[in-house]
Amino acid sequence: MKSLVCCPLSLSMQSRIKVHKLLDENTKVRPKWDMYTQIFAEMDKRRITLKEICVIAESLGIPECVIKMRRNDLLKMA
Repeated sequence: MKSLVCCPLSLSMQSRIKVHKLLDENTKVRPKWDMYTQIFAEMDKRRITLKEICVIAESLGIPECVIKMRRNDLLKMA
């Protein structure tokens, strides 16, 4: 019988999971701007693209335009 070796998740996959978790917990636990700061930090590290963030958000009922608007807002605040 072969033993199963578990591969570590790539940074990209870890980022997708993190973004999904942050967006899913959005209204429940975390302040909005803290959440978006963490999400876009992953994008700035080139671990996830804006398009991937939008796809994840849309799967949770958050429109793509909201994500893009939050990105623009954060860039203007910096």
